[in-house]
Amino acid sequence: MPYVTSWERFSIEKGITAGIIQSRREAVLEILETRLGTVPDSIVATINQIEDTDLLKTLHKRAITIGFHAEFETLCQQLLAGGESS
Repeated sequence: MPYVTSWERFSIEKGITAGIIQSRREAVLEILETRLGTVPDSIVATINQIEDTDLLKTLHKRAITIGFHAEFETLCQQLLAGGESS
């Protein structure tokens, strides 16, 4: 088994985390597109700037039941500002 330095281990973990974040972003956007049609660029940009996996998980759950793009955009703004997440 090859030796893996702490730097290599850190890089691997960072890559895995980045992959998880990107997957969650794509899942949120896919649900919104499926439910509501074309997703506005403003929402895509907002989702793509989120690095918090828990926040993306919350948005994923909420995207399933959200009724309008504007409602989802308001939710994103509230959550990014530190508002409620349930």
